[in-house]
Amino acid sequence: MTYYLMERGWRDSEIFKNEKYSKGDAWCWMIGAAGWEDYQIQFNGGIISLKRGQFSHSLRFMAGKFGWAIDTVKLFLRLLESWSMITLNSSTGQNIVTICNYEYYQDQKNRSSTGSSTGSSTGSSTKKNHKTTKAKKGTPATPENPEIPEAEKAYCFDGPVIRLLRKDWDAFKSEFGLDNQQLEYLLNERDKFLQRLDPEDRRRKLWWGPTKQWLISEAENLKICNDRKRS
Repeated sequence: MTYYLMERGWRDSEIFKNEKYSKGDAWCWMIGAAGWEDYQIQFNGGIISLKRGQFSHSLRFMAGKFGWAIDTVKLFLRLLESWSMITLNSSTGQNIVTICNYEYYQDQKNRSSTGSSTGSSTGSSTKKNHKTTKAKKGTPATPENPEIPEAEKAYCFDGPVIRLLRKDWDAFKSEFGLDNQQLEYLLNERDKFLQRLDPEDRRRKLWWGPTKQWLISEAENLKICNDRKRS
C-alpha cells in the first residue's frame, strides 16, 4: 500500500468552495477533521475530551459544510458505520465520530510496510477455524467471506448478477427498513441495471458497495412516498 500527503483544509480553496461535496470529498474532510492528537472541546458549558482520530461536529454543521441536507448526512454516516469506516457516539449529547484505523494509517512507521509483509500478516490472522467450501466458479461470495460455509450456500435472492445469502437478505431488510416485497422489487430493478454493465463490473466486489448506497437512497424514497400516501 502506498500513501500521499495532503494539506488539511484543501477543500476550502477558492476553486472548490462553492461546490457540493461528493461522498469522497466528505470522507476526506472527515479524516482531515479528526484530531492528530488527544484534545478537548467546549460544549454546553462543559468540556468533552476527544482522542486522536476523533472529531465532534453537529449534523447541521456538517450539512452546511458539505452542501447537503441533514438527512443526507445522517444516511452517509450510517453508511460509513455499516462499512466499519467510522464509529459514532452521541452519549455526551454531541456527535463524536471516530475514524476507524486512523492510528494505523497515520502512523509514519506503517508507510514503509511492504505489500508482501502486510498480506502475510493479514492472511495469517484471518484464517477460519470452521470448514468452508469455495463458491463454484461465477458465484459471488460476500466481501467479508470469499469462501461460503457449506450450510449457508443457499441463495435467498438469486438474480443474473445479484445473489444474496439469507444472512445478507436479512441484514439488508434490517438496515434499510424494507419488507420482503420491497427488497425483492428493488433488487430486481438493480439487477436489470447491472446486467447492462460490462461483465467485469458485475463482480461482487464492484457492485456490492454501490448497490448498498443505491438501496439507501431508494429506501428513503419509498419511505417518503409512503408517508405522503398516509397523509
